[in-house]
Amino acid sequence: MSLKILLKAVEKDGKIDLWLSDNEGNIGVDDLRSVGGRGQKVKWKLAKDSNINKILNIYKKEDSEEVFSVKPHKVTDKKWKGVIDKDVEGDEAYNIDFEYKDGSKVSIDPVISVPPKD
Repeated sequence: MSLKILLKAVEKDGKIDLWLSDNEGNIGVDDLRSVGGRGQKVKWKLAKDSNINKILNIYKKEDSEEVFSVKPHKVTDKKWKGVIDKDVEGDEAYNIDFEYKDGSKVSIDPVISVPPKD
């Protein structure tokens, strides 16, 4: 089963936040922590009425290990997918860059947590 992450941007007091949720029941604002398995597919999708024009990029955070063996890539402007590496474990942050409905670019850094091997 794929890890599916839903994205929705919300503006509050002039700041754009990204509300994220996944099919594991995790919810977060700007800092979702999703639990994924080795070799698991990850799919990111914009929620209905997401206030996001498009996902611009999903990539490794500079000070984190690479969590993806198949780097996240665009399927459409509203859908991306990647695969968690089979050798990674622990908590690894990554970046999501997106274009808000007003054209401004926003970047957030959620986390994928991969439990240690048995």
